[in-house]
Amino acid sequence: MEQRVSVRSGIKSEQGPRRGRPRSFDTDAALEAMLEVFWTKGYAPTSLDELAATAGINRPSLHAAFGSKHDIYLACLRHFEGRMEENIAECMRVGETKHDRLQAFFRRTIDLYLSGSPESRGCLVLCTATAEAVCNEVVRKQLEAALRALDEGMARLIAGNASPSPAECLQGELAASIVHSLAVRARSGAARAELKKLADMSVMLL
Repeated sequence: MEQRVSVRSGIKSEQGPRRGRPRSFDTDAALEAMLEVFWTKGYAPTSLDELAATAGINRPSLHAAFGSKHDIYLACLRHFEGRMEENIAECMRVGETKHDRLQAFFRRTIDLYLSGSPESRGCLVLCTATAEAVCNEVVRKQLEAALRALDEGMARLIAGNASPSPAECLQGELAASIVHSLAVRARSGAARAELKKLADMSVMLL
């Protein structure tokens, strides 16, 4: 039986003879809605009832489509990482210098970290997965992969179209550490002007 995978969510669904009524909801839209809950509250305080209500799906349908709360959380982490990867890809086409690309990425990142309600939520991955990683090996590995991907993405922004040199890889890690700082500061309530000032100074130093 053929399996179909949602490009945005990573949720698999089997394509074959349908049994019962077809799904009456958009899995990507439901995942986006549940991501917002995890982003605001974190993993532990979020209940399955809350996720189901937010997504507009009953509990049995939620489990059939997405699996357990843990499965949903991991899918949300991957979905958020995809947003960051899209931002990096788009900023690769901005300007002619590494400073142009880094500045564009930092500004997009600040916009993302201050989006939603409440405004100051920082990064879903950096601000919620870090709390779970100590006791949850699967989340720890997901966090490790996300950090590595960010390091590599920042190195690409610095190198441009060329393969990053060892020095540029190190610069990429330093630039990624600024992203980490922006996430925590945004979560703690830092103003946009404060975050922008830190980002702009970091671009100058890099």
